[in-house]
Amino acid sequence: MKLTRELTSDIDARLKKAVFVGRLTTEEELAYSMLEPVKVDSYDFITFHLKCLSDLPDEIAQYFAYQNRIFRGSTRSPNNLQKIKSQLVNHFSNLNPEDQRKKLQQSLENKLVLFSLYSSSTNLFLDILKVEEADEQAADEKYEIIPGPLLGVNERGGDFEERLKQGRPFVLPHHPDLLRGPSFLYLDKVLYSNLKLRTSGNPTTYYLQNPDEVRCLEVSHEFFNNVLIRQADQAYIVTSGYLASLQREMNANSFSLHEAKDKRLERKKKQLLTGTIETMNIEHAPVVNEPADEPAHVLTHDAVQNLTAVREVSEAEFLDHLADNAISEGLYFDQADLINLHLSLKTNMLTIIGGMSGTGKSQLALLYGETLGLEYGKNLKMLPISPSYHEPGDILGFLNPATGEYLESETGLVSLLMEAEANPEQMYMFIFDEMNLAQVEHWFSPFISLLEVEASKRLLRLYHSQKQCTNAYPPEVKIADNVIFVGTVNFDETTKAFSHRLLDRANIITPRKLSFREVHSMQQDQTAAPYTAAPVSRTVFREGWMRSLDGNISDLTDDEISLMDEIHETMQQADSQLGISFRVVCAIAHYISNIPVLADGSLAISRETALDIQFKQRVLSKISGMEATIGRLVGEFHGDVYQEGELVRILQALSSQKSSAFEQSLQLLKKKAKELTVHGYAN
Repeated sequence: MKLTRELTSDIDARLKKAVFVGRLTTEEELAYSMLEPVKVDSYDFITFHLKCLSDLPDEIAQYFAYQNRIFRGSTRSPNNLQKIKSQLVNHFSNLNPEDQRKKLQQSLENKLVLFSLYSSSTNLFLDILKVEEADEQAADEKYEIIPGPLLGVNERGGDFEERLKQGRPFVLPHHPDLLRGPSFLYLDKVLYSNLKLRTSGNPTTYYLQNPDEVRCLEVSHEFFNNVLIRQADQAYIVTSGYLASLQREMNANSFSLHEAKDKRLERKKKQLLTGTIETMNIEHAPVVNEPADEPAHVLTHDAVQNLTAVREVSEAEFLDHLADNAISEGLYFDQADLINLHLSLKTNMLTIIGGMSGTGKSQLALLYGETLGLEYGKNLKMLPISPSYHEPGDILGFLNPATGEYLESETGLVSLLMEAEANPEQMYMFIFDEMNLAQVEHWFSPFISLLEVEASKRLLRLYHSQKQCTNAYPPEVKIADNVIFVGTVNFDETTKAFSHRLLDRANIITPRKLSFREVHSMQQDQTAAPYTAAPVSRTVFREGWMRSLDGNISDLTDDEISLMDEIHETMQQADSQLGISFRVVCAIAHYISNIPVLADGSLAISRETALDIQFKQRVLSKISGMEATIGRLVGEFHGDVYQEGELVRILQALSSQKSSAFEQSLQLLKKKAKELTVHGYAN
């Protein structure tokens, strides 16, 4: 779209947050122009034109040179190229430009496209967000976007309603104040209407001004049957006709915001009485095929060893079991930390749980293994690391050259790995407790080298193949992906620091220590529940619960990639040994691409939160040293006044905030600055 003049920076920033719906233009609509629906440009990039079928902000429309609502996209955009390759045309990059054009045009026909807009000089371009099938009538429809709020990790519908009643802020990520006020909001099977909203500063942060006038409507399966495109939990696209029918139903059957809590309680009681949980038929969400009449496999804690094969458990069920089991065992963790642990373990070979002594790190690792259906002492083992460990033989063993006998270490690690190799579908877990009491890079060195090697080549050498061994130990044992390695660490004067080589290959998790008040509240709310173990196979854990089996840079958005480039360059300027490696970028992409999906189709944590967590765990964990090295990166304190470092300024920039608020990362940088000021060194 040609503009009569450049957008102001403020309007451009707000516009980028909005989403729109469109379809491929027809040749008739472009008849009086030199344009084509899909075309190869002079540089062999593919350009395509979409007609917008949803509302456009008046504040933007006044800049349009033409009022035809037609916008151009191109494979010049890495985001568009990635979306075309992943959603529209297989092997797109292997085709010649003309075949690319033909295939793309065929693929876009009878499709609805969710897209965003961005400006460049006096032109407006589109980026594809999502593509869905549509019938032939879609071309003549008008579409409406029902926004959904972005919640905190532990927030649910009832918490959002309290926000509304108390006039506290909430975020609509894809509905900036550039757009007209929404007719409805949707969250957790409830529509909210008659909303008078105001913004303050941030264009996507809103405050409700009229809680007493808000009307609510519980929706059924029909709502999601009429949702044509869905962007996470923050945008639901329906036709204008269906929106009008919702308004009629709202007028007839709605209730007030103050009645919403009682309605939720009624619904839960009804579900408990009938013994069923209503599940939305979300057409575009991953489907879990489970027998409806088959109960969850519930065991007492002492009966874990009697586990047998049961129905395939869903990832959402497993996360529920993990949270319930933690409380049953007297372990109190933030739900976000449990999700982070699970996501780290399923996407990475090594995860390290850190924190102050006495917070339950070792018990958390054991709890996770037992919830997977593993038996302590058999396929779930824990090894307390001794400060005397200096080489791999201390945990593996060695071949006695005099007798030809392989003497396995008392750790039993080799036997566990051999058993895991012989039973490729059974999961195994090995916990290195207080693993940094000895220098990890010494005794763990063979594993560090093998962590990033593809599974078929991940062979751990026990002794040279030309040597003779008189007992049943092979020269090499395969470390298959049915083995989970977990480490626990304390960070104090008795422990050793990690090298960048190890940090490059591990997720370092530091669970938040809950306040005693929070634990007290959780104990009061606690209800007795049996310990639930859910046997999970390797195929389910490493494949069934994955949406992407490999991490690729193409899984990241253009904004995310630009941010990582900027962070890398800034870290390199401070210290040539710092930065973001390709390994780390791919690991971040792998993590973000495999966020668990809950039973209602929502993500367990948002993409924005996941990116923040990964920056904290995979990038900022490498920043340590003295003020001369890292002071400019993390900043410093002058008394109680914090002077921001370069990384803080980058993460707080508007361009970065589009990807995430980076609350955890900014908090960690501030903590490192405090350490630097007090001790002259930050870890």
